Amino acid sequence: MRTIKPIRYSRLRANPGLRAYELTKGIVALPLMLLIGGIVLEMTIASTLIVFYILQGSIGARSAAEALVTAQSGISDASLQLARNAGYNTGGTSTIFTVDAQHTAQVFVCNGNSKGVATCSINAACSTVSAGKAEITSLGTVKGKNKCVRAVYNIDSTTGEIKLESSAEVAL
Repeated sequence: MRTIKPIRYSRLRANPGLRAYELTKGIVALPLMLLIGGIVLEMTIASTLIVFYILQGSIGARSAAEALVTAQSGISDASLQLARNAGYNTGGTSTIFTVDAQHTAQVFVCNGNSKGVATCSINAACSTVSAGKAEITSLGTVKGKNKCVRAVYNIDSTTGEIKLESSAEVAL
């Protein structure tokens, strides 16, 4: 490693060209370091943004999956109510089941020929349900993500047994 010797004033007087060379030798280092630092900073910011957007996408997908499970749990809860009472009906309004502060299921049960409107944005009327059947519509909500599930059950009028006829996710 080369050591830099201090320049003596007498040496500069003897050789005036040496002064300009010695004083401007390190001036290139500052812009070069600023350029390299700027490139590193830009790459760090870009990678941080990429990671942020990847995580946001996975959080949204997870919330949507949790909303679907919450809607299905609303269907399960309403089917238990139907098993206990074959005439269970929400009476044209929805019942809200709260799992915790962020997980809620809004459930609408149409039993037989009851009238009303389901809670999902598709607004399907309950008048399509025939006697001996029950239609359960559940809207699960988690962190602003909504999923809707609809299930139709056959109800045996003599034994009170319920059987699942169909269950599907409904597009909002």
